[in-house]
Amino acid sequence: MGVYLCIASNEVPPAVSKRIMLNVNFAPVIKVPNQLLGAPLGTDVQLECYVEAYPNTINYWVKNRSEMLLDGLKYSIREKRSGYTVFMALLIRGFMMTDIGTYNCVSTNSLGRAEGTLRLYEIKVQQMQSELSEDKQVAFLGGLSGRTPVKVKNSSYRKCSVQLSYVAMLGFISMVLR
Repeated sequence: MGVYLCIASNEVPPAVSKRIMLNVNFAPVIKVPNQLLGAPLGTDVQLECYVEAYPNTINYWVKNRSEMLLDGLKYSIREKRSGYTVFMALLIRGFMMTDIGTYNCVSTNSLGRAEGTLRLYEIKVQQMQSELSEDKQVAFLGGLSGRTPVKVKNSSYRKCSVQLSYVAMLGFISMVLR
């Protein structure tokens, strides 16, 4: 696919040239970079597919082989087209137990149909608790992505209990006690 320059010359001037755009028609081909995705409950999760096809495709997402997903409060669906390629992304907001399952990115054009499969599962989070006296402060420094729930509770005993949920695979945490 692309533009080609054809030049005709028979040693008698002038030579003639013409630019030709060549398009190759083909059915969709889907590539899924991450077929198995895990996330903690309550986080936002993005599923991605790459499509190559010509002519243009109609693309959509399906959950558990039955429910076509629509853009809205729960799901954000976007596409980025560039030439004969399409980047498909499905953002699931506030991941819940009911979101666990199989997702398919589907692409179709006049020459065929293709689909990619992604499985989404829950990553269990570990709980970490620390008792701090009233003269201590806690600073959290880190590179966690997504929503990291941090709860600070003050008790009547003038102690502060800090509960931090984290997933070791997503980043790091430093606790500084002063």
